Amino acid sequence: STDDSGALADRWAAAAPRVRVLHQANAGLGAARNAGVEVAQGDYLAFADSDDLVPEGAYATMVAALERSGSAFAIGAVERLSGEQRSMTPLVRENHREERIGVRVEEMPLLLADVFAWNKAFRRDFWDAADLAFPVGVRYEDQPALTRALLAADRVDVLAETVYLWRVREDGTS
Repeated sequence: STDDSGALADRWAAAAPRVRVLHQANAGLGAARNAGVEVAQGDYLAFADSDDLVPEGAYATMVAALERSGSAFAIGAVERLSGEQRSMTPLVRENHREERIGVRVEEMPLLLADVFAWNKAFRRDFWDAADLAFPVGVRYEDQPALTRALLAADRVDVLAETVYLWRVREDGTS
């Protein structure tokens, strides 16, 4: 990063033993996510982009569903954030109008359109067993990885709660 965010992250890591900071040359989002997965030590994986927001309790909600269900991963609703305005696309509204625990993608084929990394919590053992990784050096790197995840999962939990706020900027930089 060209700002001081690396130094800020280093300060957080120095104060919080659970935080680990990786520094690498910019190779795109796929490479950054793969590097994070490589050093992650927990039972779950989740991804977030730096300009978006994760509502309080979102990860706890997804992990609690996974603890109850045993599913491969949990998928929460996403709201687009433009300034102070929040909205949900018709597809997200349809997929998340009610909680569905332990469903197969065949039961909800519209899930195949939800190929974003950031509104999900994955069991680490599922991620590794499915040999998932993000392609490097391409835009929309989450689409191939998440399509593979959806097809590899025996069951997923689809939650009605909003777990991610996707910032959409008018200048197209989001």
